[in-house]
Amino acid sequence: MSAAKHKRITLAQIAEAVGMSPATVSLALRNDPRIAKDTVARVRTAADKLGYRPDPHLSHLMGYLRGGTMQSAGSVLALLSDWPEKELREHTYMNGMVRGIMERGEQLGYRLELFQKSDQLSYRRIQSILTARGIQGVIILPHKQASFTIDNFDFNKFSSVCIGYGMVSPELHRVASQQTRAAMEVTEKVVDNGYKRVGLVMERTNNVRTHHRYMSGVLGQLVATGHSLDVPPLILDNEDAESVQNWLLKYKPDAVIAASLPLDRMLRSIGLIAGKHIGLAMINYIGPEEVARLETPYHALGQGSVNMVHSQLCFHELGVPEIPQVLSVPGKWIAGSTLPHRDKLKRWPAIKTKLRP
Repeated sequence: MSAAKHKRITLAQIAEAVGMSPATVSLALRNDPRIAKDTVARVRTAADKLGYRPDPHLSHLMGYLRGGTMQSAGSVLALLSDWPEKELREHTYMNGMVRGIMERGEQLGYRLELFQKSDQLSYRRIQSILTARGIQGVIILPHKQASFTIDNFDFNKFSSVCIGYGMVSPELHRVASQQTRAAMEVTEKVVDNGYKRVGLVMERTNNVRTHHRYMSGVLGQLVATGHSLDVPPLILDNEDAESVQNWLLKYKPDAVIAASLPLDRMLRSIGLIAGKHIGLAMINYIGPEEVARLETPYHALGQGSVNMVHSQLCFHELGVPEIPQVLSVPGKWIAGSTLPHRDKLKRWPAIKTKLRP
């Protein structure tokens, strides 16, 4: 192949083709909001015809150099949340995410600042603060609400990403766990251990937050493996052991899949021991080592969110994307004694009406 075919097309060549300055062409190729949309389209069309391909290493270097005197602001990533900082530190999942963000942010040279939405600090006010300080990188953490929108925030000024599926509007790039796949994998493990009557227990808020992905993954995998759905899912409004007890007595599952619930403890309060009387597998649960579960690597979600924002900042990609992308992070299966082969289970003891403390 001739050397000419490897020669890189320059901004100057594109500028000459469209009759503009190289500076204007550079801004247009980076979707700078100061350049008219028709000009951007014209420049991109010419660049495609000429076979222009940006040099990713040069783009990264120029993105750093453009920071110039704005380096102190440009090196800050804003974390948006409605969680008080103390609760973030104490919540296992949220703390894992933030640690991942801090770890990857430090590697890339970013400082992090938490902006907590409250009655005293609206998202409109937070936007004003970020704009005044020249902060463009924004990571939106999961909120306490299972499903939420952010309407009074102009995302056109920021490179943004959200974590999880809780934020429904606007649709940004996001990092999320492979929720449907996780549920299918856990169900597959349960079925492979010989269980026939498999039930799902989860909280309603978690079902909403995951957009029913756990439920669809479990039920879909059961149907795909030829199992009946004689045991309907139990959707709880809270950690209600009495409802679990009534459901168990009525449907007699031989194994239970639980999502983000301490069902091992709830079963003990009823008088059943997971792994002895009933099989138990968890989705998205960090708990006792003996519990069979699929863990979500929350630190990896945090790291991925920084990578996505960093990429947008390097290429000056601002605003709500036309086609949002999802970085999907797989979970890790942890085998445990709560899911032996079905043949090893013992007969249920008599379950008392009064729950144990």
